[in-house]
Amino acid sequence: MQLAVSQWVQSTRKTHRPKPKSLIVTLFGDAVAPRGGAIRPGDLVNVLSNFGVNERLVRTCVFRLAQEGWIVAKRQGRRSSYSLTPSGMLRFQRAYKRVYSEQHRQWDGSWTLVCLPPNSYSRSVREKLERELQWEGFGKVGPNVFGHPSPGLVTLRELLESLELSNRVFVLSARSLDVFATLPLRKLVDLSWDLDGLAKGYRDFAQPALRPTAAPPTLR
Repeated sequence: MQLAVSQWVQSTRKTHRPKPKSLIVTLFGDAVAPRGGAIRPGDLVNVLSNFGVNERLVRTCVFRLAQEGWIVAKRQGRRSSYSLTPSGMLRFQRAYKRVYSEQHRQWDGSWTLVCLPPNSYSRSVREKLERELQWEGFGKVGPNVFGHPSPGLVTLRELLESLELSNRVFVLSARSLDVFATLPLRKLVDLSWDLDGLAKGYRDFAQPALRPTAAPPTLR
C-alpha cells in the first residue's frame, strides 16, 4: 500500500505539478503556522526545491502573495522571515474548514447575492472583493453581482468586515421564479462557475490512483 501511494504521489507530481503559489500557501498553513509561524527565505527555498520549484520562482510567488495580503516579511537584525498575515491565516482556516469539515446542509433553493452599488468603488476595491468572494466559492453572476447557493454567513460577515464593506454593499436572498419561462438555472450556474473544468481537474488528479498496479511477478 505504501509503495502504491508513493508511486501515485510521484506520478501526480510529474503529470500535475502543483501551482507554486497554492503550494506555498498550503505549506504556510499546514506546516509553518502550527510550528512557530515563520520561516526564513533560505529554508523556504530548500523545502520547495523538493517539489521542483526553483529559487527565482519562490521569490516571485512570495512577492505576489505579499501584494495580495497573504504573506508578510519581518526582519530581526540581519535575518528576515516570512509568515502569514492575520487575514491570510483567516483565509486559510476558512478554506481548511470548508474542505475538511463535514457538510450536511440541505439546500433550500435560495441564493445569497452580494451586490455592489454601481459606479461606487474603484477598480482595485472591486477586484479585491471579487477575489475574496471567489475564494469563498461565490460565482460572478452579473456585473458587480456575486452569488452562492449556501455560503457560511458568519464567514461572509467576517469577510465584508475585513474589507470595511459591511455597510457598503447589498446582501440579498433570491429564488428563481418557476412561473416564468426563462433560461434554466443550470445555464446561469454554467456561466458563473467552471464546474466542468473543476470536475476534470478532480478526475485527472484521481485517475492515477484508480489505475490497478501491476501484480508482482510470481516465483516458479
